[in-house]
Amino acid sequence: MLSYTTVKRYALGLLEAVKHTKNPEEILQELKSVSSFFKKVDGLNEFLDCPKIPPEEKVKALGLLFKKRPLSSMTENVLRLLFQNHRLPLLEQIIRECEILFLEKQGKINALITTVIDLHPQEKKQLVSFLESRLQKKVEPEFEKDQQIIAGIKIRVEDQVWDGSVRKTLQNLETDLIEGN
Repeated sequence: MLSYTTVKRYALGLLEAVKHTKNPEEILQELKSVSSFFKKVDGLNEFLDCPKIPPEEKVKALGLLFKKRPLSSMTENVLRLLFQNHRLPLLEQIIRECEILFLEKQGKINALITTVIDLHPQEKKQLVSFLESRLQKKVEPEFEKDQQIIAGIKIRVEDQVWDGSVRKTLQNLETDLIEGN
């Protein structure tokens, strides 16, 4: 629980800070890029998590790593704060929560829609319209393909999942057979 509470607190703070910038989405995207970069470089997380290295040194090192495309002062400040408070491992969760809160303030909601095949643009449009009428919010869809669901559709909106996939149906059938229902 402490982790989610901490993530939420930092996300609210980040959202408050970026709303005073010209392009809040740009800052969030930059933080996403940094987070992705951290995962790709071997040994970087160990360096960044080391308590013996002062936060300022870590920010300088990142400045050198991002020399071709310098980080904004807002991103540097966020990273410095996370370094100082030993919260860098929560960066990805903080960004995700901040995006959810940002969309919420705009009356929007994210929906991850998973199918086996690419949907036709008209089908996507109809599905988004259906979700918007059901959820009473503007839906920001993200479509992905996953062969493992076999057929059907799976929709995730925040902590709700509607799973109409054949895979889920087969899993439910297996459970019923094992339990003797």
